[in-house]
Amino acid sequence: VSLVVQGSLLDSVKLTAHASWQGFSLPMSDSDEFEYESDDDPYGGAEEEDGDEEAIQIENTFYEADDNKQNFPEQALEQFQKVVTLETARGAEVVWRFKALQNIVILCARIGRFDEMATRYRELLSYMDQVTRNDASEAINTVLDSVSSASDLTK
Repeated sequence: VSLVVQGSLLDSVKLTAHASWQGFSLPMSDSDEFEYESDDDPYGGAEEEDGDEEAIQIENTFYEADDNKQNFPEQALEQFQKVVTLETARGAEVVWRFKALQNIVILCARIGRFDEMATRYRELLSYMDQVTRNDASEAINTVLDSVSSASDLTK
């Protein structure tokens, strides 16, 4: 199907939109074509790739721990601690560390390790200024809910 359009640019746009909507395709002019260049290494070096592998390992370890926390809380504690250790070694990033500490506090309360829970809660609070207000608020509420339900179980 070939369409010849005469008139204003607006008419051409309307016709193009209508023809495209109807399943027709209009030929593109040379000015409509785009070329995209691709770099083989978008991050610029092997060092960056190693960093990405570490980030992937941190995230995977977090989700493995998250899967284990219901049935294997001791193993999950170790895995969450590994997330904290790995991300601390990377530097200032705290996203996974914060989430892991939140889970460590909750698990420690659940299994009755209240001294460790208090220590980890203080550590969690030290990162409050490095996360969003919503994440900080959610973490506090989740921890308080979990600790209160854990203390109800020990009575």
